[in-house]
Amino acid sequence: MTAFQAFIRGWAAVARSKAALSILWLFYALVALIVAGPATFMALQPLAHSRMASQLLNGFDVAWLSENTDSLGTAVSALTPALVVAALLTWLGTILLAGGVLSMLSERWDCFRLGPFLAGAGRHFWRLFRLSLLGFICYGLAVLVASLPSMIVTAIYKDGLEYWPMGVAGIAGSVLTVLLLGWMATVQDYAKVRLVCDDARGSVMGLLRSFAFVFKHFGKTMGVWLMNAVAFAAVLGLYLAASNAMHPTLAGAILLLVILQQAFILFRMAQRIAVWDSAMEIYEALKLVPAAASTVASPADSPREDGVLAVNSPLEHGDFTVAPALETAREPLESDGSGV
Repeated sequence: MTAFQAFIRGWAAVARSKAALSILWLFYALVALIVAGPATFMALQPLAHSRMASQLLNGFDVAWLSENTDSLGTAVSALTPALVVAALLTWLGTILLAGGVLSMLSERWDCFRLGPFLAGAGRHFWRLFRLSLLGFICYGLAVLVASLPSMIVTAIYKDGLEYWPMGVAGIAGSVLTVLLLGWMATVQDYAKVRLVCDDARGSVMGLLRSFAFVFKHFGKTMGVWLMNAVAFAAVLGLYLAASNAMHPTLAGAILLLVILQQAFILFRMAQRIAVWDSAMEIYEALKLVPAAASTVASPADSPREDGVLAVNSPLEHGDFTVAPALETAREPLESDGSGV
């Protein structure tokens, strides 16, 4: 199993997971509405007397957007609780849906089934929840390690007249941040795969063993991450170029921009499924086989088809062989001289 093969199989699994992809998109769209409502009201306040706003929102009643925010005083104070609620729901919902998607990928479903999907999401929720809490600590440590070059250089050159070392340290810190966060994300993905595929409950041990697994197979595991990172950078560049080229002054251009944004979000969710399936392919191909399963029985202990144990060293008589027990029985009796 090479990194490129795992990458291709991961995206092939996306084509078989259209229903799960639709559920993920619907969930994130509903969560986005929690922020979109107050944000829209906040943006419409300075456009209250705009002719363009009147044309775009002709016949649209925005009173329901603000009926829950009037008591909060300002639109900014209304947006902060919405962001907190949306972030919390996104975090918990992502963990819940990850259990269902990983169960679907692990069991290799021929067709999507909502009942088993929800059952897998509930069965793996708490172990993935604990793993997510550990992930916050690991991501924090990664950011701290990545900031060390800038901290060291700043401590040395803070009173000097040369600023280029701090600039170089800043660039190195940014690159190191991306690499460490990508490494931590890969370890987290393999820990999730391990917990679901092996039906394990130890999140701490799963995370530690995933560190060892990713380090041992660094080329394959991080190779898949690198290919997905390049794909993400390419799609992001195309999205930014297309969105900046548009002039959202007409309703059609605004609608096209919204569709483009949703397509980019759909790509991110499809990439998440592809990453999980690629990690599952590599893990299943490279994980250690238990010693009891890999031990081959010796020929002396292996029964033949007729139920008789095999004999190690049969005695040869001419053109045929005789078992030792039968040979002992066939030995002629010694003569006592009587001729009998």
